[in-house]
Formats: sequence, C-alpha cells, structure tokens
Amino acid sequence: MYSAKGFTDYGKILGAGLKEAVRDIAIAREQEEKEAKAERKQRDAFALDLYAKRPSINEGAVPPEMLSVVKNWLLDTRNQYNEATQNLSGDISDPSYRAAIDVANKTKTSYANLSSQMQMFKENQKEYLETVATTGFSNSNNQTDINLVSSIYNKDFSNFTIDDNGKVVLETKQGIKTLDEVNELFESLNAKAIKQTQGISAAVNESKVNGVRGIPRSQSDIDSTYAGLGSLFADKKNTLSYAFDTPGVKEFISNKFKLEDGSFTDEKMDLADKKDGTINDEWLRNPENYDLVYDAVIEHAADLVQRGNEEGIKIYNAKKDEGKPDELDLSGISNTIDSIKKASFTTVKSGEGVTPNTREILDVERYTRGLQDEYGLDTKTDILTTAEALDRIKQKQLKNKQSSYAIDYKDAETDDEKEKLDNQFIEDFKRRYPDAKFFTSIGDKIAPYNGDINDNNAVSKFLYRKGAINKVSLYTK
Repeated sequence: MYSAKGFTDYGKILGAGLKEAVRDIAIAREQEEKEAKAERKQRDAFALDLYAKRPSINEGAVPPEMLSVVKNWLLDTRNQYNEATQNLSGDISDPSYRAAIDVANKTKTSYANLSSQMQMFKENQKEYLETVATTGFSNSNNQTDINLVSSIYNKDFSNFTIDDNGKVVLETKQGIKTLDEVNELFESLNAKAIKQTQGISAAVNESKVNGVRGIPRSQSDIDSTYAGLGSLFADKKNTLSYAFDTPGVKEFISNKFKLEDGSFTDEKMDLADKKDGTINDEWLRNPENYDLVYDAVIEHAADLVQRGNEEGIKIYNAKKDEGKPDELDLSGISNTIDSIKKASFTTVKSGEGVTPNTREILDVERYTRGLQDEYGLDTKTDILTTAEALDRIKQKQLKNKQSSYAIDYKDAETDDEKEKLDNQFIEDFKRRYPDAKFFTSIGDKIAPYNGDINDNNAVSKFLYRKGAINKVSLYTK
C-alpha cells in the first residue's frame, strides 16, 4: 500500500507477531518440562525415601519357636512393600500410584502390629515366669484362663498364623485367639496377695504384742488399722486374691450375708456347696459385687487384728495371775514428757500499745522435737512433726508411679500447676488428720496422736504402744 507518507510493510508486522507467539510457546513448553521434572524428582525422592525406610522388626524379640513362620511372613510382606515402592514411578495422579502408597503404609502398620505383640509377649512372659516361681496365681482366677496363658507363655506355638494386619492368630484348646487377646488376658490375672497377707500378719503381731504388754486398742488404733487396710486393698485384684486364697475368708464373707436360717438375702448368692454353705465363686468374682466383697475383706482383716490384741491381753492377764511383772509404770516417762512440755512454751503478744498483752502457748513443733530428742532413739519407730509426716506421705505417693498424685504431678507442666497440686495435697492431709498433734512412723506406716497433748500419761502410753520407748524399765512388781 502506498500513500503520500510512504510504504507500510504488513509482512514485517506479521513476521514479528509469529516470532513472539513461537517464543511464548517455547517458554510454556520449557515451564511444563521444569514442572514435570520437579514432579518426577519429588515422586522419585518419595519412592526412594519409602524404600530406604522400609519396615523392619527386631527378630531377637521373636520366640525361637515362632521364628521360621515370622521370617516367611516378613519376606512376603517385604516383597509386597518393595514392589509397591517400585511402582511409584507412574503418574502421581494415577490411581495405581495411590494404591501403591496404600500398600506401603499398610505394610508398615502390619510390621508395627507384629513388633508390638512380640515385645508385649516378651515382657509378659518374663513376668509370668517370675509369678510362677514366686507367688503363683490366685484361685480367684478362672482356671481355664490360667491354662490358656500358661500354654502360650510356655511357648506352645504348634499352630498359628499371621494375618495381613500383622496379628498373630493362635489355635488353642479354647478356640482361636490372637496374641493380643492372650497378652490382655494375662494382664487381667491375679497373683496371690502375698504383700497383703504379710501386711495383715504384721499388724496382727503388733496388736498382739501390745496386748501382751497390757495395752488394749484405742479408737485411734482402730481408725489407723482401717486406713492401712484401705490402702493395702486399694487394688481390686489384691482384694479378690485375698478372699479366695486365705483360709476362712470365703466362709467369713458367707456368714456375713447369711440370715438366721442359713439362707442368703440375695437369690444370686447361690451356694457353691450345700454342705459347707459358702457363697458361689462366680458371685464373688462378679464386678457388681466388688464393693460388698471389699467391705467384707476389710472387716475380716480388722477382725484378725482385734483378735490378736485380745489374745495378747489374755496372756497379759495370765501373767498377772502368776504374779509376774504386770503393772505398767509410766510415771517416769510422764515426768520427762511434762518437762519437755514445760520447755516448749513460747510467749506470744496480742494487742497494741506500749504494754501489749502476752500469754504462753505450747509450741507443738518444739514439743515434738523434744520428744524426738528423748525417745524413738535406737528403735524402729520415728517420731514426726506434722510437717515431716506430710512430707513422708507425699514422698511415698510420688514413688508410687501408679498413684493419682504421682501421675498428676508428672503431667503438671508449670510450677503453678505443681503448687496447686501441693496445696491440694496439704488440704487432703489436714482433712484426713484434723486432730493430729504429732505422728509416729514405722517404715511406711504412719499413726497420728489425736489425744490431749496436755495429758502426759496418754502421750506416754501412745509412744510406748508405738514402740518409741526403750530407755527405761516400764514394769514394777
């Protein structure tokens, strides 16, 4: 096209547009290749990571009797895992890619399941063998359950398989069971309540010794016995074991619930044996009846402690009849305690002004320190202030990892939370021992003195009864 102003070159314009379009297409292709390369790199890296982190199991934790089957299962599942990770080279949006990931994750989960079962079995088997070698299992357990656990923990793996989820499936005389079920069953079994039996025996002996000394049980002694028994039988397993394994306890429980005609108040209390008239074992095992069984067990143990004291009193009275030393002379101790008390008063001021009012009050902590300096020496008995008793009980709770206080204290994340727990512990202590002036302690057993602190004779008897006095002769003819 011509004009007065010159020639317009449309070909040149068109050529420039094509070049720009070609350049844009090249840039777009280059970007697509970069993104595809990055995607392949990410996918390959993920695949390599999966392969590098392919699951494994500690074969040392596997019982030798199971090892050949476990190894075959490991080989099969590891091959599935390897195959899955090798198939990750496809398109990330392809369903087969997701399926391969699912296979890899499922394999890792099944390995974790198998590993967990083997570890739990190893720990439980050790505990099982220790129980068999020491206390043995309680009669409160179902014998069928004991037989099942015994057969498996004694390595009877004659017929078992491992499913796709890594669960060990056992063929037993009681039917098909998983190893998890056997492990859980073992944890539910009760050992014999040796600690509880020994604890009651010690309390009975102490009560009898006091009886032999001519010291009857006070209400404070009775309250301490019930508190100690409550702690001793806090675990349901121990309560049932004691009920089933200790001679006379089932009969005691049965008699507690019997009517005058020998029948029971509840038709559920069927007689296991019409001849001996004891409650059916299944009734005792029934969780719905636990509170009744617990109360009866505590009452039975407390009765033993009381009867121990009564037997001791009989011996004491027999000695009196024979003209043996029989009268307890606490006058010397009372005089010493009176001196300690007089030295423990402190002056306090009240009111304001130039001449405020003053009065003398007994400093109980100073008084207790005086008792500590004079008594409890060369004996197994400690004399404690209330602060010391609080700390001893607190430390005992912290050492007991299963106590709610220890668990809450461990979970406390801040100093404020711990301080709140400490304050609550102090309040609980005050509510439990509202009248305590001081305490005595033998090991973990703590007893409060709740009597009149001005009664020197009462304090003397309390210290003597708790074994804190051995310095002077207490008997006169």
